[in-house]
Amino acid sequence: MAAGQQALHQGNYANAEQILVVAMHHAEEFDLEDRHVAVNLSQLVQGCAGQLNRLRHPV
Repeated sequence: MAAGQQALHQGNYANAEQILVVAMHHAEEFDLEDRHVAVNLSQLVQGCAGQLNRLRHPV
């Protein structure tokens, strides 16, 4: 998850998504109430929102 967070902060949303999807599959091995699942889902949403924002407002 740390690598996914780093990619998000760098604006590398495609890489972050790939990393976080893999992390999500690992997190699914935990109980669904485990915070790993919630944190990972939150980061995936941040990545998707960042990508959408970038598409709407290209530099």
